[in-house]
Amino acid sequence: MAEPTREDIEFLFQEEVLSQHGEFVVDLLQDTLEKKKIIFEGDLHDILDYETFKRGIQRGLRISFFDYGRFIEIRKHKKKPSKMETNTNQLIWGIKENTMKKKPKDVSWYSKNVYGSLNRLIGILMYEFTDYELARLKKIITNKIETSL
Repeated sequence: MAEPTREDIEFLFQEEVLSQHGEFVVDLLQDTLEKKKIIFEGDLHDILDYETFKRGIQRGLRISFFDYGRFIEIRKHKKKPSKMETNTNQLIWGIKENTMKKKPKDVSWYSKNVYGSLNRLIGILMYEFTDYELARLKKIITNKIETSL
């Protein structure tokens, strides 16, 4: 029986960590959507999903949701009030306008959570591949090989 290589064990570790991180990020995004009340008919909240993939020797994580969810956050940063705005009615005629402006809703739900959690992922990949984890994953791979025979 062939002994699993260190590369196989590392790949299995990466796949497990990416899967756990995907679940963590999706839960975090769903919680943020609920807390900030950015749910449109429940579609954005319910469609959030993740999947791990491998392309050659590379492993990755893909988070998917409707496009409009990202557009919500992008639109927040699009229009900023100009410092050159003047109220000509007030300057010429002395007429005051109704300046009660509604405070814009905080709709930042994606960037802060996803990019902020990358340090967590990097830390897990760098520091949690211990000897105990190595032995555990080696057992999993040998069990898979034995059951396939």
